[in-house]
Amino acid sequence: MVNEVDHFRVLCTTMDDYNELMRSDVLIIQKKGCVMYQRNREDGDDSGRVQYPTYGILGILNVGSHIFVILIIERRVAAKMPSGDFVYRITGVEFIPFDKNILNYLHMPQEIVKYVDGIKKILQEQGFYYSYHADITSS
Repeated sequence: MVNEVDHFRVLCTTMDDYNELMRSDVLIIQKKGCVMYQRNREDGDDSGRVQYPTYGILGILNVGSHIFVILIIERRVAAKMPSGDFVYRITGVEFIPFDKNILNYLHMPQEIVKYVDGIKKILQEQGFYYSYHADITSS
């Protein structure tokens, strides 16, 4: 993921669970209005101000008057379903501020940093799981 002034550029190299390339494209998230669209990858897409390895996007969160996109940056395999799909446990997340002049939330007011750190701790330590293909919400 590349953090630009007015948008996030998520470089998507989609692999299946066996590390075989399925497709390669770009997801653009406009910071104003949170508009998202997908396009084909172009030369120069992998250059930018700040880059993060990303396994998924958890969502967008408003904390006070600050908006963040939440990325899954670390995971581990927790299980393999009978269908062959993998289930992952989130072990690392990152909060990327929409603010164009702030590259890291640690440079924000202390009450925002404390709140974000608390949410990060819950997401990383309480056992949040996901799968790219399997429906793990059904019993």
